[in-house]
Amino acid sequence: MTFEDFETVALERRRLMALDAELEGTSRAWLNTSFKHRYGYNFHWLGRPVLKYPQDLVMMQMIIHSVRPTIIVETGVAFGGSLLFLASVLNFVSPEGRVIGVEKGLLDSTREAVETGPLSHMISLLEGDSVSPDTIATIRSQIRQDDTVMVVLDSDHSKAHVLDELESYAPLVSPGSFIIVFDTFIENLDGPIEDREFGPGNSPLLAVEEFLAGNPDFGSDLSVDERLLISEAPLGYLKCLR
Repeated sequence: MTFEDFETVALERRRLMALDAELEGTSRAWLNTSFKHRYGYNFHWLGRPVLKYPQDLVMMQMIIHSVRPTIIVETGVAFGGSLLFLASVLNFVSPEGRVIGVEKGLLDSTREAVETGPLSHMISLLEGDSVSPDTIATIRSQIRQDDTVMVVLDSDHSKAHVLDELESYAPLVSPGSFIIVFDTFIENLDGPIEDREFGPGNSPLLAVEEFLAGNPDFGSDLSVDERLLISEAPLGYLKCLR
């Protein structure tokens, strides 16, 4: 089987899989149950908690390889594992690329891990509110006219904040690139999330829906959902169509 033949077969199987209602229901039930155990806490990248499901990590790798961004902005750095993952993949496809991490309350251990690690030359950390005018201005100042920009949103998951982030960061995203909104799946959880203001009824998915209704330059890449089935970001892989 040639590579081209394999890709054709894989596409056909994905499309059939996407029509499998039983599998979709099983996947959704698994997401609900796994979240109760905080399944995303189980994985590290270069020694730091990555706080993402493996399927989404592989998908981001595929997007980075395809889009070949020169700048990736991530809001919500936490322990830094996801930031290090993005830099690791970017280093293969755009060795001169840069990753900008935005965190409102940056941990000392995260700063140390990033700034003393092997990818420190690619990463800059920005402490502050992800939607403050100063933060956005600082990020804009680091983007050159010929840069290809990709954005990952993974900070406060309340609808209002995510919508503010989408409105603030979408203009930075290059045509054909992506703004990825994480934790849209919480809208489909069985109940509220303990000790969190966000949850069903106040989620990133609702922000995505409102944003897309008023921004025809972006659309959810449904081929991503067809591939993954299990994802923290269903309908959250937004492609810039302009």
